[in-house]
Amino acid sequence: MIRIVIEAIFAHIFLQKKSEYAIGISYVEINSEQIYDLLNKGEPVENQSQVTVQKVNSIDSILQSKQQGEAFRLSNVLKTDSKDII
Repeated sequence: MIRIVIEAIFAHIFLQKKSEYAIGISYVEINSEQIYDLLNKGEPVENQSQVTVQKVNSIDSILQSKQQGEAFRLSNVLKTDSKDII
């Protein structure tokens, strides 16, 4: 579903020959009222103005950033789970 939406956005931009666009993405997780910036190693942030915004120029660069964020999210889940075990 995400890929279909991304492709639609780029198709719309491609059709707008007279316009210039800059695309930026952020990827966050909100857990227990805490914001985690998944494009910055899953680090917690105090407010949304501190969230990383990555400039992207293709569908592949968006999906690559999403994959990177998922990896950070997973590593943070594993860290949290290991703390609960000890």
